Amino acid sequence: MASALARRYAEACYDVARERVGVEPIGADLERAREILGDPRVRAVMANPRVTIAERSSALAGLLTGLVAPARNLVMLLVTHGRFRLLDEVVEEYGRLVDEASGVLRIVARSAVPLDRDASRRIEGVLAVRFGRAVRLEAVHDPEIIGGLVIGIGDRVIDDSVRSHLQQLQAATA
Repeated sequence: MASALARRYAEACYDVARERVGVEPIGADLERAREILGDPRVRAVMANPRVTIAERSSALAGLLTGLVAPARNLVMLLVTHGRFRLLDEVVEEYGRLVDEASGVLRIVARSAVPLDRDASRRIEGVLAVRFGRAVRLEAVHDPEIIGGLVIGIGDRVIDDSVRSHLQQLQAATA
């Protein structure tokens, strides 16, 4: 879940995107910026306290050429305010805003074994039918589940894991 500060940055960027360029180009460019800042060499420079903010901004400006202005400006703002570590959260929150506006439901499916592409698609299909809207599934590997699935939809949880069934059985026999 994004911090309040990351949410504010994402909401401001989303508002600018809707008014000026469109949400998709900015979303794609924010992803590209996240990849650029995710490079260990770039991260090392951005996190180095001996590198001044002006030097960081100058170095980053060259790396961000080609990005649409609102995305580039947001990244530069984060860097100049020493908040570049928020970029991941901002990008995630921006994506959530885009999905929400387009009616896409974000779902996290935790499973004991990694889900392959076919299993993910089947789960998306079943959930899309159940909720009557498009679904974007994030599959998370969690060995503590033992088996089955734990599906998170916003603040709702559907727990159909072996661990949950065993806990229910233990409670019923105690």
